[in-house]
Amino acid sequence: MVWFYFLRVHELEEEVCEHCAQTEKRQMKRDQNFDSNLSHLKEQKAAQESILNRRLQQQLDENAAFSATIIQLKTLTQRLDKEKESLSDQLDQTEGRLQEEASLQTTLSEHTRRENLSFQREHVATQELIDELRREVNILQTRLSQERKKLHYSRARAKSESHRGSRETELEQEVRRLQQESNILRDQNEELKSHLVALNLCGAKNLFGASTKLQSVSLDPSASREQVLEALQEIEEINWQLRQYMDRIILGIMVNNPSILEIKP
Repeated sequence: MVWFYFLRVHELEEEVCEHCAQTEKRQMKRDQNFDSNLSHLKEQKAAQESILNRRLQQQLDENAAFSATIIQLKTLTQRLDKEKESLSDQLDQTEGRLQEEASLQTTLSEHTRRENLSFQREHVATQELIDELRREVNILQTRLSQERKKLHYSRARAKSESHRGSRETELEQEVRRLQQESNILRDQNEELKSHLVALNLCGAKNLFGASTKLQSVSLDPSASREQVLEALQEIEEINWQLRQYMDRIILGIMVNNPSILEIKP
């Protein structure tokens, strides 16, 4: 009986030893698994930390770039605000200049219209003066013909009354006077003819050319202010020259033979 218990105890001891060995193996295996898992977790943690560090550095770089971009945007916004104010001022100035140009264009158009009317009146007056001068030339020619007839009659009368000495002297003086007056009238007639030809061919041509130029400039919507002013100055200069020319003609007539300008009955 004792031997049986002894064997039983021995079996139990072996079982306990085997169980302890198995338990120790399982514990070692669990420790190995734990170490392996722990190492794997550490590697994962290190990898995640590396990823997080890279993302953190990337976020820091992006934040720095965003900060620099924000500063640039603020500077750009300020510059754009200044440019907007400058453009607004330039727009106001341009609108003011456009209004001034429109007002000046209206003034120039009105001035052009007045100049055209003045030119037409002066042209009519000049034409009337030319017609009057032509009539005076015809009158001068008629008077010249009459004076020639008187001269011929005086010569014939002087020949028929040559026996009267005092009358002959008087007739000779009259003949010389009539000859001088005839020469003066002939010279004035030629001068007036040349003046009329020059006035018709040169003065009127210049006036009509200047008037046509002024009208073409005034009717041209693309004409600049300088072109309109140049045309106005040119027509004013030609009008002034024509007035001076006509004044010289009339003054010459008044000095040489003022009776031409007298109104004939």
